[in-house]
Amino acid sequence: MDNFKLIVAKSKNNVIAVDGQIPWHLSKDLQFFKHMTLGSTLVCGRKTFDSLGNKPLGHRDMIVISRKKQPGVKTMHSLTECLNYIDLNKDKTFWCIGGGEIYYSLLPFVSEMIITQIRVDVDDPDAIKFPAFYTRDFTRYSTHHTQEFDVVCYAKP
Repeated sequence: MDNFKLIVAKSKNNVIAVDGQIPWHLSKDLQFFKHMTLGSTLVCGRKTFDSLGNKPLGHRDMIVISRKKQPGVKTMHSLTECLNYIDLNKDKTFWCIGGGEIYYSLLPFVSEMIITQIRVDVDDPDAIKFPAFYTRDFTRYSTHHTQEFDVVCYAKP
């Protein structure tokens, strides 16, 4: 699915969230996320939607994968339903934005990954981590370094 991509910010030890929240606040990373995803459709799970205040982000459509209808967004009740919808809407760009279970389940279907590597280790036994992936399944095509983080871009060959 060329129109389905993934974007994530993770710590050096792959943590993406603690207690339902991102464990850092870097305005440049948030600006980058906004720049990359504006005008597209975001795909997330209910817990991620909850962490966003149960409302869609501005100038982006949102799909929430959940058993229960979520207010103000398109709710899909299964991964299969979501993937079929993405496949039928090839003219749109979709971004998987988490959380952990959604990343794990949808990683095999994305054509591209944009990974912001935050230069911190997060030590918390209950932390949610980004799933491991086989680098042989993706080709690194770009790396950009900033003072606070690195952005590494991968695509399926």
